[in-house]
Amino acid sequence: MEEIMKQLAESLRKAKESGKFTAEHVKEIVRETMTEACKSVKGDEERLRKITGGSIIASVEELENQGNATGEMITAAVEGAVDSVKAAFQEAVEGMEAELEQIELRLREEEEKKAAGLRAVLEGAGENAGAFTGEVKEHIETAVTDAKLKNALVLGLIQETVKQSVKQAIETGEDVEETVTNITRDATLKALAEVRFRSGKVKEVSNIVLSGATEAAEEAGSYVREVVQGAVKGTREGVRTVSDAGKAVQAVAEEAKDLGKRALYAAKGALSGMWKGARDGLKKAGNQ
Repeated sequence: MEEIMKQLAESLRKAKESGKFTAEHVKEIVRETMTEACKSVKGDEERLRKITGGSIIASVEELENQGNATGEMITAAVEGAVDSVKAAFQEAVEGMEAELEQIELRLREEEEKKAAGLRAVLEGAGENAGAFTGEVKEHIETAVTDAKLKNALVLGLIQETVKQSVKQAIETGEDVEETVTNITRDATLKALAEVRFRSGKVKEVSNIVLSGATEAAEEAGSYVREVVQGAVKGTREGVRTVSDAGKAVQAVAEEAKDLGKRALYAAKGALSGMWKGARDGLKKAGNQ
């Protein structure tokens, strides 16, 4: 470490002699000199503290010898030491981020394979039902339908299932908001039961459920406000039922905030009888 401190003092001395000596030069000299030294300690907090602390002391002592120990110069030396730590660990952080991206890519690929396998099994079972008649055929078809519902998220069926259910509720026209709340709550519960509960998945599931509900309202052109309010409420309730995790609920809260804006635009358009305006409003709010 003593060698590094000497090198740092020498670099500051040469910079002074060259006439190019500003606070920015001091900061850059400290950063460049100390970055490799910080890398060498490999996360050892005690050694890192000694190295960075020593670099600041060496810098200030040299500045004092030069008669340049001003507040601006000392601040620059401290900032240079801080930047050296950031630079030393940035490479490792970027490497880990790249590894995570590869893991996520492989995870998506495996999930797609899983979905394809499930679809193949269920399609095959559904086709084979035709070889039977009566109750046996009904039992097979029921079993296939149940399996699809249980694996709706993996199969990509959640949005369409919610959409069709909400359409039915709109057509009935009775207690639409409450019915949509129940539909979206149940859909959220089923979807989250299939995946490991984490904020990323919560946001994904909530987006799928809410999109299915709002699409149904868009196509129907009625009960827009009731559908959106019921969908937001139901999705939030579904998440809270699965877990009381604050971060998870926050993920839905953010999605609900966005849907609130979309609801306002959609409702205005629908009430004026101009659904195109409502649809454009949804897109506009969604892009904000």
